[in-house]
Amino acid sequence: MQVWVLNIAIRDTNFRISLRNLIEILNDEEKECAIKENRNPILFPNITSHSFRHTFATRCFENDVNDKIVQKYLGHSLISMTMDLYTYVDEKLIAENIEKIDNLF
Repeated sequence: MQVWVLNIAIRDTNFRISLRNLIEILNDEEKECAIKENRNPILFPNITSHSFRHTFATRCFENDVNDKIVQKYLGHSLISMTMDLYTYVDEKLIAENIEKIDNLF
């Protein structure tokens, strides 16, 4: 798989390695700061390139982008794949929708 950024093809492997290295550098710097400040470090978790797809899809859904549009962006042939794998229901979303239902009555 290739990602095009500024008309430059970036191979997925190179992106994954660069992302892992960046997180390692940031975490090392955070560990040093935490030692100096006498606190526990706040470290970045392992983030994969696929995490960006989930974040992108989640933000689209949070901003009411049409499901079929998100499906097209992600390249899924079935809407069920998009909806089952990339949508999340959290307590805030449940509360917001209950409020919408309450306002109907």
